[in-house]
Amino acid sequence: MRRVSEALRGARAALAARPGVFWSVTAAVAALNVFLPVAVLSAARKPVDFFTFNPWLKRLPDYLASSVPIEPVNANSLRKRAYSSTTKLPSNSE
Repeated sequence: MRRVSEALRGARAALAARPGVFWSVTAAVAALNVFLPVAVLSAARKPVDFFTFNPWLKRLPDYLASSVPIEPVNANSLRKRAYSSTTKLPSNSE
């Protein structure tokens, strides 16, 4: 406990000796914490070159309410389903 009190006494003496340095460093750190991230993100921002839209979002309530996952319905999936239901895979057994 003695060492902690000595450290606090030393810190208090240092602050009393140079309060202007302490407050200027404190203000500089606070300003950098507030303004530097905004400045970096503004300078490094890329222009928007696309817009993301999820067409399945309107079916989200149905998906969450059902116990079976909803499969996307498009021409390719219907063709694949029809092809796989009529095609038999060759077996290796002779």
